[in-house]
Amino acid sequence: MTVRARWLFWLLCTISALLLLVVVLCFGVYARGARFVPDDIPASSYRAPDSIRDQYLAVEADGATSLRRLNPVTFWIDHFMSTTQLPA
Repeated sequence: MTVRARWLFWLLCTISALLLLVVVLCFGVYARGARFVPDDIPASSYRAPDSIRDQYLAVEADGATSLRRLNPVTFWIDHFMSTTQLPA
């Protein structure tokens, strides 16, 4: 085995070992945390206010541009109109 091949072999071994270490650590953290999750998760009892529900339905139906505060163009228009002092 030449010196160049030996360096390549050890480089590949090191990279493989580091990748394996990352995978094992990620799976270990997941497995440790997953055992504390209860078997039956209770259903959520939260109900959003009607105004939020209406906005959600509008976004689902027409997209984000249908709401003025979510549309990038009308957001800035509303922002500057609300912060600008108009002469009395």
